[in-house]
Amino acid sequence: KNTNSGAGIYAHARCCKFTQDVTCSREFGETQSTDDEESTEVCPANTYMLGCMGRTFDNTDDHLDGVYPGVFYPSQYAKTAYGPTNPYDMTGVCNAESGGHTVQSQNNCCTAPVGLECNVYYQYP
Repeated sequence: KNTNSGAGIYAHARCCKFTQDVTCSREFGETQSTDDEESTEVCPANTYMLGCMGRTFDNTDDHLDGVYPGVFYPSQYAKTAYGPTNPYDMTGVCNAESGGHTVQSQNNCCTAPVGLECNVYYQYP
């Protein structure tokens, strides 16, 4: 999400070790076309979100205001929020914000028989 009047992009990555079979499915949020409104999708219970994306239906990137994981809208204070208290953790919630055209959030939701060992990494502008 390029917040604060274009101040930069916040990058989030969840890196996992796969020592077992992992099964993933793509989940889609409701479409949203009202400017600044969000398409939100939540992974089903007992799954891990390993991807959070957004798409437009006319393949025009400037019609998508941004995509972010978690339940809190990105803001400047996130620059100093690290570790388990970070509000942008990969909770299974994915949001895609409309730029006035039709957008849709997409989650990659995965299951693993005995769980996954993952770390979340952040990079701020």
